[in-house]
Amino acid sequence: MSKIEIVRAAMVTAMKNKDKARKDSLSMLLSALKTLRSTSAPP
Repeated sequence: MSKIEIVRAAMVTAMKNKDKARKDSLSMLLSALKTLRSTSAPP
C-alpha cells in the first residue's frame, strides 16, 4: 500500500467518524503527497 493510499483510507475513516479537523489535515497531506509525486516524476 502506497503512502497516498494509506492517507486516503485514513481520510475516509475520518469522514465516516465526522472528524472534520482530522479529515482536513489528511486532505492537505494528501494534496502535498500528490504534488510531490507529480513534481518528482522523471520527464
